[in-house]
Amino acid sequence: MDKIIIQGESIPKTLRETLSWVGESNLHSRAVAFDYHVGRGIESYLIEGAILAKAEEEKDWELLQYNNFFEWAEHERRIKRTQAQRMLEIFRSGLHDKYMELILQIPFTNLYEAARIAKKLSEDQKVDLLHTAINTTERQFKDHTREIEGKLPTDKCLHDGKFDRFKKCCKCLKFIKED
Repeated sequence: MDKIIIQGESIPKTLRETLSWVGESNLHSRAVAFDYHVGRGIESYLIEGAILAKAEEEKDWELLQYNNFFEWAEHERRIKRTQAQRMLEIFRSGLHDKYMELILQIPFTNLYEAARIAKKLSEDQKVDLLHTAINTTERQFKDHTREIEGKLPTDKCLHDGKFDRFKKCCKCLKFIKED
């Protein structure tokens, strides 16, 4: 079995290898292995998005007699509608065409948000956005994208305006806005 060596560290490829390796690992090797596998996960996510985009384009769902693409994705691929939408959005953003190395460094929690807003930005702004996505937490990045869109970020709101009131149904636990 070929070993993966990154930054002088041997990285386990499989779960079985990881379970035998992790007990003897150190801080640096765990960090390197974690970052490697996160990158692989994000790459797999992009691959799945590419496959879903082609399946939608070729109308695979019609061939299998589903009513729509998302019904097909949910039953045949076991992917929830929102997950399929995110995969398609990330793939269709085209960010991977020019910025693959940056994309693979973005925490998964920030990737969809980056893809969603990138289509509205210039190339220089996209690069800045991707670097920000790499170096911030999910909450910080969400606030950053809200500012880009001209909305008030949650970290700058004083919550001193008008409030909506909600009540919660005790049976189904749904929140309903009061009039």
